[in-house]
Amino acid sequence: MRVKELRGLKSVWALNAYSTLVYGLATEQACLGQDYETTAAKFEALPLAEKEKQLRHALQIVNLQKEDMQNLLAFVVDGNGIPYDQKNLDKLEPSEIIEAMLAVCVKLADMRPFICPEEVKKN
Repeated sequence: MRVKELRGLKSVWALNAYSTLVYGLATEQACLGQDYETTAAKFEALPLAEKEKQLRHALQIVNLQKEDMQNLLAFVVDGNGIPYDQKNLDKLEPSEIIEAMLAVCVKLADMRPFICPEEVKKN
C-alpha cells in the first residue's frame, strides 16, 4: 500500500485526525504532569522515525472516531493504485488498517503540518 498526495478538503480532515492522535499523546503525558505545549513541541522536534513510533502508540491508545479513520484511509491506495473502499477495508486485518493509517500520519508528520510559520514564532 502507498499514500496518495495529500490535497483538498479531505487532506484537512486527515490532518485533523492526525492532530487528534498527537493530542491523545499529550493527554497521556498530562497524566504524567507534562502540559500540551511541551508535549507538542517535543513531538515536533522528534526525528521522523521516532514520530512514527509515537504515532503507532497513539493509534493503539486513542479512540479515533470512524470518520477520522475514514479520513486517514481515504489517502491509501493498494499496490495497483486503487483506493481502498469499504469493501476492501472490510477484508483487512486490524494490524493492516493501523499500518495504513500510520502511513498517512507519517506523511503528515513529514510535511510539518503545524500552521504557525517560523517567522511568527520568533515574534
